[in-house]
Amino acid sequence: MPFLANCSIDLAERPESAELAKLAAVNFICTPEEAHRRIKSVEQMGFEEILIGSQFSAIEEIERVRDFLKS
Repeated sequence: MPFLANCSIDLAERPESAELAKLAAVNFICTPEEAHRRIKSVEQMGFEEILIGSQFSAIEEIERVRDFLKS
């Protein structure tokens, strides 16, 4: 089962996330619409699991991206 780990999330695009976004090849530091596009792209690459973390403890953002897999 292929999985992708250490993906950061920030759907509010907080300024302090800008440096983190530059470091990560795959991240969800973007608008919700772009996050939806990115999650579908990762899914099409064959990843079945994605480990997502938030430096802001934004559980609702993680849950929102998780729900993108269902749509």
